Amino acid sequence: MTLTATRFQYDKQEDQVEETIIEHGFSHVIDNLDVECQIRLGTLTLSVGELKKLKKGQVLQLNEKTSEQVDVILNQKIIARGELVCCDDYFGIKITELS
Repeated sequence: MTLTATRFQYDKQEDQVEETIIEHGFSHVIDNLDVECQIRLGTLTLSVGELKKLKKGQVLQLNEKTSEQVDVILNQKIIARGELVCCDDYFGIKITELS
């Protein structure tokens, strides 16, 4: 019986994997990542006392007018602005400005 031994070179495999990642880039990985955006319609300032007195059905008036743009926020930074629109039964945003 004859046995043939082949040397396994793990380092070369790692190099091949790195080369493949570099060749293809990370865009295919990054393009599939989900990020959560927030939409800021407006702001208001309330005291703690006013917060404690809030009641169900109460209307809070924001500082912004209905004609003003809304902010699209990612990681606490404004990345775009847009107009609030209606998409069937859902809200939508028509992007008018990219930061």
